[in-house]
Amino acid sequence: MTNEEITIAVHEALGWIKLLEGPNHYGYKRGDEWHYLHQVPNYPESLDACAEFEATLTDHELMLMHHQITKILRQMKDPRPAWRAPAKVRCLAYLKTKGILP
Repeated sequence: MTNEEITIAVHEALGWIKLLEGPNHYGYKRGDEWHYLHQVPNYPESLDACAEFEATLTDHELMLMHHQITKILRQMKDPRPAWRAPAKVRCLAYLKTKGILP
């Protein structure tokens, strides 16, 4: 997945709904909040942005995400421990934990 695809998938998994004007995508809405496209956090590049979605997980989901991070790092042959995983790996693990990615 590209960083843009990951960003969109994470944002939508957090409950944000795509806003369209005709065929053009211009932002997201969640309840009374909304973001223009340039306001969407860059999840794959920012650990601070990852903290936003990690805070929404239950203890059980956090455990599953940790397991997914470990699996992804092993597949990449990256020796880092899960707690030092880069933002992109955290995003992919989150999407797997939520059942959005296989």
